[in-house]
Amino acid sequence: MSPKYSTFFKFALAGACFYFARAVMKPRGTRVAKVLGRGTEGELLKMLKQDLASVRQVKPLARRDHSVELFVMSMGFRFGG
Repeated sequence: MSPKYSTFFKFALAGACFYFARAVMKPRGTRVAKVLGRGTEGELLKMLKQDLASVRQVKPLARRDHSVELFVMSMGFRFGG
């Protein structure tokens, strides 16, 4: 699979996880997701910010300098948007 399609599928999976979490999260709930930052995470962050009070990108301290790995911390789920 080419990197272009791989990135697309990873973004689609992250979006599907968001919609699942949205269906089961309690008000003021928290969610953490590991994503690979390859330029597509901006759309995911925009989706998250619609339903969550705080959305932050966190890069692990124990990572390689060239790594694109990051975690998205989403806090304060606003039930019902």
